[in-house]
Amino acid sequence: MSMKKIIAILLLIISLSSTVFATNTNRWYWISSNKDFSTYVDIKTLSYNTDTDTADLYIKRVYPEDNKTVTQHVLINFTTNKIISTAYYVFHGDSTNVYENTTSHTENIVPDTLGEVMRDKVNALVGRDAKQAYIKDIKANPGHIAY
Repeated sequence: MSMKKIIAILLLIISLSSTVFATNTNRWYWISSNKDFSTYVDIKTLSYNTDTDTADLYIKRVYPEDNKTVTQHVLINFTTNKIISTAYYVFHGDSTNVYENTTSHTENIVPDTLGEVMRDKVNALVGRDAKQAYIKDIKANPGHIAY
């Protein structure tokens, strides 16, 4: 085998191994986009509480035209079909925080809105339906071990 082939194979192996060991820094899961902004969920902080049937998460809306990002801490209550915003932060493109509001605000999730899309995607991301079915099965069959 020629030296050029050996070097080419070594370079290929090195480049492939770097992608195998690369860390996934993409924490923001795309939810929706329109002409004004794109919405994302932070999958690294996303959690679900089966007792309260509530997801706890951060969402981010990116406004490219305005060079700003809005990040919100929200709770989605699946039982009451409401989104509770607990904190709201506005950042310029350089990550300078220009506005902060920590007043809690509750909204109904209205059909055919971004709130409904977000609720449904978060439901899938946290595996809510399967977790609730498991709990329902345990309550219906107290002596039975559900898998």
